[in-house]
Amino acid sequence: MTELLKFAIAGANVIPTLLLIAIILYWCTVVVGAADLDMFDLDLDTDTDMDGHPEGSLEWLNNVLRFFNLGRVPLMIFLTFLILPLWLFCIVVNDMLGFQSLLPGLLTFGVGFWLCMFVAKVLTIPFVKLFDKLDEEHKNTSIIGKICTLQSTANDVRIGQALVMQNGNGAPIVLMVCSRPGTAVNSGETALVLEYQPEKRCYLVEPYTI
Repeated sequence: MTELLKFAIAGANVIPTLLLIAIILYWCTVVVGAADLDMFDLDLDTDTDMDGHPEGSLEWLNNVLRFFNLGRVPLMIFLTFLILPLWLFCIVVNDMLGFQSLLPGLLTFGVGFWLCMFVAKVLTIPFVKLFDKLDEEHKNTSIIGKICTLQSTANDVRIGQALVMQNGNGAPIVLMVCSRPGTAVNSGETALVLEYQPEKRCYLVEPYTI
């Protein structure tokens, strides 16, 4: 174990190791509630022309990102499935080739990065189906115009949770919610559900006093 730790922080492996540490720290903050799953999500929407096709020089980049499922799953989930195999690849290959310094390690990192992009694409396919299904369920749920109660604070950058009570004895519906820029809804307050925003995978709400 000691030898592995020393090799992991050697010059050849220092970059993937730092990325792995960053991912671990991020998920720790998510677990304790200090960060949100979607806080670093990509917005791949572009302006469209009259025929409904994307305009601009970034269309090719959007297509590449979507090919790798970026924009279809939360960015940090994709990066997790990218960095974990990338770290293992660099550790194994650098050990086999005897690389210790940074320069040859950069070569291993570059090759491993593109190989692991395809690995991450395959590993995130189940999550693509999951989030597509969740989006479809949200669209089919008639909760627009309903009153919800916030379980955690939400604003235009922080996504929170809210409960919508159903008529009868039905279980409450749990929603992921955000608010308009410049407004916030605190935990325990009530809000009005305005619309579903598929790019953020959450509902837009505004403060509402019953």
